[in-house]
Amino acid sequence: MKSPETLFESRLGIAFHYIFGGGGVALVYPAWFAYTDFAFPDNQIGPGLIFGALSVGLTWFLQYPCFGFGVFGRRGPEGSSTILPPIFLHSLYGLSIGVVLQSRLQVC
Repeated sequence: MKSPETLFESRLGIAFHYIFGGGGVALVYPAWFAYTDFAFPDNQIGPGLIFGALSVGLTWFLQYPCFGFGVFGRRGPEGSSTILPPIFLHSLYGLSIGVVLQSRLQVC
């Protein structure tokens, strides 16, 4: 937090977050059902929402500690909100995955 930002650091970080999360992690959800004995659910909305809520664990237990904020971002910048916004946004992300998969199932 005290060092100056390197060239394009913020832009690269944001791009990586959405490319990796939006593309790579979203593929984990359907891959789980493809490579395990679990049945692919008929309704994707609920399981997608749960997947999104669980994905916030990457933020709390990997990203925040890597930034030096500690688990759950307890030592984050003054005034930062590190608990509720990630839950809300990652749940919305999972809901979006569920809606897309549900619409694809209805088309096929």
